[in-house]
Amino acid sequence: KDGAMVATESVVFPLHDENGAIKSTVAVSRDVTRRKHAEWALQESEKRLTEVVDNMPATVFLRDLDGRFMLINRRYAENCKVDRDWAPGKTVYDLVPKHIADESMDHDREVLRSGSVIERELVFPLDDGPHTLAAIKFPVLGPDGKIMAIGGVELDITERKNMEEALREAGLDKDAVVNDLQAVRDGREYDILFMRAESR
Repeated sequence: KDGAMVATESVVFPLHDENGAIKSTVAVSRDVTRRKHAEWALQESEKRLTEVVDNMPATVFLRDLDGRFMLINRRYAENCKVDRDWAPGKTVYDLVPKHIADESMDHDREVLRSGSVIERELVFPLDDGPHTLAAIKFPVLGPDGKIMAIGGVELDITERKNMEEALREAGLDKDAVVNDLQAVRDGREYDILFMRAESR
């Protein structure tokens, strides 16, 4: 009546005469606009969530209780050199070397046992060498409050680890360096790092 679009579902069935021949058809339609609007809204929400997850500077995944992927983001697919649409239904053993998969599944079991978030580090081989990832895994609960899946976010911290190792080899204390950098930012007086290193 107001010119708005309406979504309908229709069922058409034949009417037969006394000889069994089709003499006409009857169509029954119902208004499903509300349901369709809810479906469209859900699709838009999922699309926005996918865009967010795909643009995160981390690998993201969701696995069921059998260890099979339900989804992976773009970065995870790139690191494993697979098509993201290929991954659902596959296990971590299908995507990464066995020793890494074993470690990852141990972490999954730890989440299942504890029912809480865990943080671990793991080393993952990429084209330019091994990278250190800070892995955060967490339980995903279903409507009944029970764990239905395990989610994971893995952030590449290789540069930070390399910096820490360089500071250690140079005889510098990481916390002292952080304090000095904070002092520079705040405009306070500070000890020059090289002077501190030479005095040791």
